[in-house]
Amino acid sequence: MDRKLELEFKKYLVDEGDLSWNTIRQYYELIKQLPDTIYPENPALIKEINLFLAFKKKNSDKDLRGHYYAVKKLLSSWERKELLYLLVNVKKSKRRKFGHYVDDLQLLEKMCSSIKNIHFQMAAFVQLYTGMRAQEVLTLKSKNITIDADGGLILQNIGKGGKTITTYIPAKLVERTGIDAFLETYKIIEYPFIKKKTADSFQNFRTQYIYYFMAVKEAAKRVGIEFSTHDFRRNFITRLFQKGYDIEIVRQLAHHTNINNTLRYKKESPVDFKKITEELY
Repeated sequence: MDRKLELEFKKYLVDEGDLSWNTIRQYYELIKQLPDTIYPENPALIKEINLFLAFKKKNSDKDLRGHYYAVKKLLSSWERKELLYLLVNVKKSKRRKFGHYVDDLQLLEKMCSSIKNIHFQMAAFVQLYTGMRAQEVLTLKSKNITIDADGGLILQNIGKGGKTITTYIPAKLVERTGIDAFLETYKIIEYPFIKKKTADSFQNFRTQYIYYFMAVKEAAKRVGIEFSTHDFRRNFITRLFQKGYDIEIVRQLAHHTNINNTLRYKKESPVDFKKITEELY
């Protein structure tokens, strides 16, 4: 697709303000794959788009919903929403995502502490105690982090789907990890968890995420486990289920809009059949 149209689309996504930086980057990269025959004035626009999507679907074993949603945003940016219902279906069967659950909080804390970069180390502790997504932590601004009367941390950011999310870290965990001292030291920095003094482009945020992802993977290897950034969230939600919290409470703490997304994590909770049977009778 024409370079000028690509840049205009990127600006549209950023200005719209309802997508995370990671989704913006993904949509932008996907749109760059479109052929030059796709442009607003083309009378055969929807035909060209559908040919592209059909070709991708035929020659790929991956789920192409990202392409589908990116194209929907592109048509909206061109004010061609009347074409949306004419798009071909590109959905494929869902693939089960496998992650890692570690039923040892002290081991996970040890893993976080072993991360050498202090900014990434604190980001890992925030993920561990709140279940926030990595991008939600890395894009946290200093002005959106406050300490309450009890010494706990209140964190606010824009989450997936443009939702405002609020999370909390109890005072005892704040003291144990030194997050309060860290934030005091770096309070003049707009994005303390990636050490950025000013707002930056979503490409640079993506680069920081890759470095953070690698830091967590390396720290996990040092303590002898397999673990990635999203596993913090998986462990947080699974732990809530294990503690017996109602699914609606878990949904709200996970900031899920659809409760079915919360149920996916419930399946990963290990069941102690012996204990349950003994308690039942």
